[in-house]
Formats: sequence, structure tokens, C-alpha cells
Amino acid sequence: MMWLLGWMVAAVLVEEGGESWQLRVGERVVARVADLRFVWDARGERILSRTESPGWEGRGVRHGVVLLSDGKRQMQWAYEGGGFRRAAGGGREQKTAPAPRQIRLRQSSLAEFRKARPEAARNGGPRPPVIEERVEAWQRLDGRTWWAKGFYDGEGWTGVGGFGYFDEWTGERRSYSPPELVDWSVGTMLVERDSVWLALVRYGEWGSGGGGVWRFDRIREEMERVGGRGLIVREMERVGTDIVMATDWGAMVWDGTRLRRFAVDHRGELREGL
Repeated sequence: MMWLLGWMVAAVLVEEGGESWQLRVGERVVARVADLRFVWDARGERILSRTESPGWEGRGVRHGVVLLSDGKRQMQWAYEGGGFRRAAGGGREQKTAPAPRQIRLRQSSLAEFRKARPEAARNGGPRPPVIEERVEAWQRLDGRTWWAKGFYDGEGWTGVGGFGYFDEWTGERRSYSPPELVDWSVGTMLVERDSVWLALVRYGEWGSGGGGVWRFDRIREEMERVGGRGLIVREMERVGTDIVMATDWGAMVWDGTRLRRFAVDHRGELREGL
């Protein structure tokens, strides 16, 4: 039954959503259906590998080391020289400190919600939604405290995606809600001198889904799509010239031109393209 299910998914192929999704890498298709993960060779029409374990999720990145967990066990993989090697130790997740009080996040108004997200406003039903936004991620850099919003988007609750900063020296406050972001929460962010990296996620009634990674150019104040839609990024960190990310399905690396995905195979090895 599991083999038949795998063949059907490889043939039908769902792009994303819920607990099922697919990723095509050349002639290979990586798919997940609940706890079943497999690699399907589209050219040879055969399953190359499969695993029926819950899989290894990335929980965080610390000094270039990605912490992976399958819910019971933990292992670490260090990124260096363009690849990963197994690192000693089980690792510990870092507890996120509460957001600084001076951020003072202002809730979006109903008028702002309807203007920013007209389609969501039309599909929301006759009753006005309840807007409840929170600081989902924050970071200090060069005297500025950057923040990004998160919100539950379902069952009459919603919000407007956005991010901004508070300048601790001048008192200046600035917020951004570009069209690419308004429908999404920001699960995690990485602020650098010239960029703000934003990993989008939607917290919905039927679960969470990833909206990909975007780069905000601080000089031009423009959004640039990096990719990775369908994956939820837990954390990201600059390692040399690359951005290393811990996702809900292993690790991901942006090398400036392309995204590389790494996942644990059925032998317990972290391999690229799975």
C-alpha cells in the first residue's frame, strides 16, 4: 500500500500544502506524504530510496552547525567548505528572548487590512476579522532593533505581514509591508548591513506552510525572491559567503546564486538534493 501510495503521489504530484509536498531535482522527484518520504526517478520510473520515519527537522543553526532532530534523537552537522560533515554532540536549542519593549508593535486597522489584502478581505465572510499581530522575530544590529510580524490566519483571525526597525539612537521608527509579504508571517529573519533575509510562513487552521525566503535590499528598499517555497525555515545564519538555514525538512543553503537542499536519507546521512 505504501509503495502504491508513493507511485500515485509521484504521478499526481502536489506542489505543497499540509503534510504532502513534492520537489523536483532534475529527473528526480522528492515527495513526502505524512511520514513517508521517497525519491522517485522520473526517467527510470522507479523509487530510488524511501524512508517511513518522521524525518529529521532542522531546529536551529549555531556557528555553522545545524541541529537536526527526529523528535527523539538529535544530531549535528557542521557546514564548511560548501558541504556538511557530522559533528559531535547532540546540541541544544536556544531559547528565544522576549522582544524588547521599545518595539511597541502597532496593530493594523481593518482599513489597512482590506487595502493590503483585498482578496483575503473578500473571502473572510460577513463578519469583520479579528486582527491580532505579534512580534515573531527580532534582531539588533548597529543601534537598530529590527522586528517582523507574525499572526494566525484562520477561523476569523488574521493580520498584515510586515517588518521594520526602531533606531535606539535617534528614536526613528520605520515599518515596511511590501506586497510580497502582506499575506505571510515572518518565521525568522537575519539582518545584515545591506540586507534583511525574511523566511515566510503561514499559520493556518489546517497547519503551517512555508512561503519561501526573500531578501530585502536595504539600499534600494526592494524585495528579491530567493526561493524555498513550501519549506518552513526555523533559523538562518551567515557562514562565510553562504546563508545556512535549518528547515522543517533538513537544511538549506543559499550560496548567492542558488538554493541547495540537504536532507537525511534512509541510511542516516545528510545528502544534497534529497
